[in-house]
Amino acid sequence: MLTKDDELLCHQTHTTFDHVETSDTRWTERIVVVAFDLSGKVNFMTGLARYANRNIMDAYAMVTVENKTAHIVRVSRELRPEPAELKVGPYSYEIVESLKTVRTVLDENEYGLSFDIVSEGTFHPYEQPEMFSRYRGRVREHARRYYQVGRPSGWLKVDGKTYEVDKERWHFLRDHSWGTRSGYGGGS
Repeated sequence: MLTKDDELLCHQTHTTFDHVETSDTRWTERIVVVAFDLSGKVNFMTGLARYANRNIMDAYAMVTVENKTAHIVRVSRELRPEPAELKVGPYSYEIVESLKTVRTVLDENEYGLSFDIVSEGTFHPYEQPEMFSRYRGRVREHARRYYQVGRPSGWLKVDGKTYEVDKERWHFLRDHSWGTRSGYGGGS
């Protein structure tokens, strides 16, 4: 199926952008952003995943306050017909500046957790060496990933209380991975 991304001059396989190079159901692309204030009072974790061969996109957000209570939101949708849209229900992920700055947003919802956080890398992402392994002749894992650290800014709201996320008191880590992973959807 053609999508708006097929207009770009960056195809890497013989197929359209809504497909990946393999039909293995374990093929996953995932982004995780973790942020925390230096005092340890508030911790934030969010992620977005695309399962191209299962036609699913999901996202989650979790905030813990004073290591006592975890507030969690999970959302999912069918991937198609918009496989490249980085939005799932009230959750969205935006690439503000490629390989530098991203924005994660969770709009107001019934679970009492919302946020708008911009994470800016303090240096170029670190690309991890390719992960590859076979077990009994079958590809067990064939994946790539990169990491980036930096400073976030914005706000998050939990149970009606708003916390400021400021670059002077907060840090973040971003992890972006893609490929066939062991254990995801197809066992080992």
